[in-house]
Amino acid sequence: MKALDLFYDPGDMTMCVAAETPIAEVNERAAADGLTFPLYLDPTSTIGDLVLHHPFTSRSYRFGPVADNVLGMNFVPSGGEPIKIGGQVVKNVTGFDFTRFLCYSGSRFGKVERVVLRLRACEVCRETRVLTGQRAALDAFRKAIVRNAWGAVLDALDGELSEHGARLVLQFSCAAEMTATIDRVLADEADEHGLALVPGEAATPASDPFVRIKTTLSRALATAGQLVEHHGGSAHAFLGNGYLHYEPASRTDPALRSALLERHRECGAVGGHLQCADIADPDDTIQAGWENQFRERLAALA
Repeated sequence: MKALDLFYDPGDMTMCVAAETPIAEVNERAAADGLTFPLYLDPTSTIGDLVLHHPFTSRSYRFGPVADNVLGMNFVPSGGEPIKIGGQVVKNVTGFDFTRFLCYSGSRFGKVERVVLRLRACEVCRETRVLTGQRAALDAFRKAIVRNAWGAVLDALDGELSEHGARLVLQFSCAAEMTATIDRVLADEADEHGLALVPGEAATPASDPFVRIKTTLSRALATAGQLVEHHGGSAHAFLGNGYLHYEPASRTDPALRSALLERHRECGAVGGHLQCADIADPDDTIQAGWENQFRERLAALA
């Protein structure tokens, strides 16, 4: 199967790069044409690391998961020969969506050699606003703002929690003259929920957290808050996608394992999952079954 070639097509807003290419390098090249790849945690990390290990970022609130922005890849299955998956345009998928599955798989099926990215137009004006207050009030604000018509301008809506408190970080892109109007909307909603609108910048989520959890939109902030409350540490919740990173105060906390196993079962009940290298659920045979089926499908592509 013919491999994908390296290319850059600003007219089609696509680019194929080697997996070891830093995200900052991609955006430096695309910026000259008013384009960007907006999904990343750390701009110095590589495209391959992003694709296989970070399904969501803050700006997935607007642009969707990383899987929605990867059009194709050259992939090398463990112990196999390189194969081409997907292609160079948005509508590549017929049959099983290998690209999406691999973007959620980590590196256990093999490694990525090249990736076709979907680029986006650069923003005219990008702003950050921070809200602080009680977690319940922050969650009530989250529910209100996403139902508000102005919620459509948001690029990101993240919850940042630690033993020192909780805050929401909002980012939006708009014409400069609209900033004052959006600020009034945010200030009114903040006052209504007893929150403070304070200066601040978004924190960079940990790129290698101890725990990654995918749950529902309505449970993400509460799940993050409960883990921090009972086991300390810090959590970063991507509230547009029901996804969170958690780093406990101590990875050897004896109560942590049972708590995470319970979270794993809760997440599974609502279609989510919990990933932690040190935690395995002995009853989780469904995932093993899917992995075996997927390996067979990959082998059939070679």
